[in-house]
Amino acid sequence: MLLAALAATPLPTETLLGEGRYRLESEIGRGGYGITYGALLLESEQRVAIKECVFPGCGREQNNIVVVDEDGAKFLDAWGERVLEQAKQLKAIEHPHLARVFETWRENNTVYVAMELLEGPTLHQHIEAQGALDMQEALNCASELAGALAALHKHNLVHLDVKPENAILTERGAVLLDFDLVQPCDEKDISTRPLSLSGRIGTPGYAPPESYGEHAPQGAASDVYSLGATLYFLLGASTPPSAVDRAAGVELPALDIAPHLHSALEAALQLPIDARPLSVQAFQELWTPPSSPALTDADDFSFTAHEANLAQSRLASGVYRVVLTHSDAEFPQRCACCFEKAERDADIVVNSPSGRRYVPGCQACLRHQSVSRAASSGTGWGAGLSVPLVTIGAYLCATSDSFSQLGAGLLFCLIALFVFFTAINYGALKSSRAEEFLKSSCCHPVEPVTYSFNGQVYIWRFKNVMYAEEFKKKNAPFVV
Repeated sequence: MLLAALAATPLPTETLLGEGRYRLESEIGRGGYGITYGALLLESEQRVAIKECVFPGCGREQNNIVVVDEDGAKFLDAWGERVLEQAKQLKAIEHPHLARVFETWRENNTVYVAMELLEGPTLHQHIEAQGALDMQEALNCASELAGALAALHKHNLVHLDVKPENAILTERGAVLLDFDLVQPCDEKDISTRPLSLSGRIGTPGYAPPESYGEHAPQGAASDVYSLGATLYFLLGASTPPSAVDRAAGVELPALDIAPHLHSALEAALQLPIDARPLSVQAFQELWTPPSSPALTDADDFSFTAHEANLAQSRLASGVYRVVLTHSDAEFPQRCACCFEKAERDADIVVNSPSGRRYVPGCQACLRHQSVSRAASSGTGWGAGLSVPLVTIGAYLCATSDSFSQLGAGLLFCLIALFVFFTAINYGALKSSRAEEFLKSSCCHPVEPVTYSFNGQVYIWRFKNVMYAEEFKKKNAPFVV
């Protein structure tokens, strides 16, 4: 009992680490293999997180970590060196949805890792408080985690502990952290659990079956299983049965989700490792809606996660109709054109004989819609003005009884031609300019939404299928 108490004792506040560079402020978390502190990097006053490795079978004497049994000796020697090596590899990886590792060092007979301090609820805390996410929010988070995993896999590392508790919701989206179980992979993308990892199986429900063995092969497909289990939790607010229970015959409860999502989860949560998608990119292709093109270049996401998941062909020709029995529609807080997050004071105005309505939009889409309308109005204005000019010119030429009247008629015709071709060129230039503002996920340059009322029902027509699906879900009680 005394040894257990010693092992659980954190370092005192104000303790200096890293040759005096860091000052501990408070304990902010702990797990089975270490204690995490909030700390201050004194030279820049930057707040960071510092992980102190405290392995099973180890205790503390003053500030030093000491071995108290055979397990402690095994972990401290083999796993301590592994943490140092893999932290160096993690330091070289920069990705917006992966917690940054700054440095690592030995001190107090153990290993410390300084990393980015992230603030916000974990995905697990968010779901516990708010309930299951809607389809698009869940896919956004899953895409962000997929990007982080793709970055790890690109550097021949596997995470092996993906779960909602290990992802924090921040201003830049979901960020993956906790690298306790990270392992290297060889060129065949397979790693084998070292003896020093015996018992480190991750979390039931999220750990794949191969995590329970000492010599079972593991690789990117192991992270696919955990990512699939995490997406299952985001969509259903419940943890899937553990791999051990499922192997014993426990069924995976079905969720009320779209068929393509059900198929994607079923593939990712296959018990045999070789029956799953071999990469997070392949898994992401399975969950991408049928109306969107499959994305295969997720090795290194340089765009936002929801753009990766939702990118649609520019100027999609489909129109997706939603008919409501109620006039007060509820709108997803996404841009109805590109499906990115809606911005304040950027509503898209929808004019119809039934009245004016305002739909969430973004400044970028308002810009290309405005320029496209200018192109149409400029062309129309020029064509409209050239008609009376040509008419006047033709009349003067037809009724001319002098060279001066004939000349005036020809002049009117020339002016009409000049106005017409100037308007055409103006419209072409404006249309080209509008094209420059279009993003890959924009669905229409001018009119992504239309609205009408036929006296009985309210008819909304969208050119963005994802927005139409979310709109339909939000207004489900009133959908015809």
